[in-house]
Amino acid sequence: GIQHSVLGICANRDDAAADESGLLDLWLLRADADGGLQTVDGRRGITLGSGGVVGELALVALGPDIPGVAISAGVGDANLAMQGETVLVAIHQQQLRQVARFPSHYDNQAQLVCHSLLAAGDDAGTEPNAAALPPPDCEAGLRQLRTQWQADTGSNAHGFWPLLLTHSGVACGNAVIENLRLDYDPAQRHYPTPDLDNRCP
Repeated sequence: GIQHSVLGICANRDDAAADESGLLDLWLLRADADGGLQTVDGRRGITLGSGGVVGELALVALGPDIPGVAISAGVGDANLAMQGETVLVAIHQQQLRQVARFPSHYDNQAQLVCHSLLAAGDDAGTEPNAAALPPPDCEAGLRQLRTQWQADTGSNAHGFWPLLLTHSGVACGNAVIENLRLDYDPAQRHYPTPDLDNRCP
């Protein structure tokens, strides 16, 4: 019956390297008797993102009476692969608490060098040799994967809705689609971390 507010402060660093995170402060505030706001809980110095940038924040619902914050952040990678993750922070029992963290996307296309190895023609500028070597098989190493999530509002356990994840894309030359259901674990006070490893051999 008391109004609460969530405040997120992102500290993006202009001079950060590609694999350096940004800093995020989250505050849970409540209206006081004087019409102002007082701090109920806070988390300072959360490191997320890449290139000094935290990412994007959105308010979400993780249960019928459990609001939360979803953070979509990049992951720094010196090897040029584009990666991202989703972090879910619940507002539960007057506290801010991280309850889930899972990969949101992965794309290693920039890592792959897939130029055709054509034999050179003669000095007169003739066409390349017809018996040129074929290009490497880059599809075998390509991984372009994305994970989307939503809450299953049809059921809840311990106040939290299950999370439904759809993992799709291309890995190792094959189409990938995988549906996962994550149930909140009250003992760990966290959703289980899904295994979405589709590395090529």
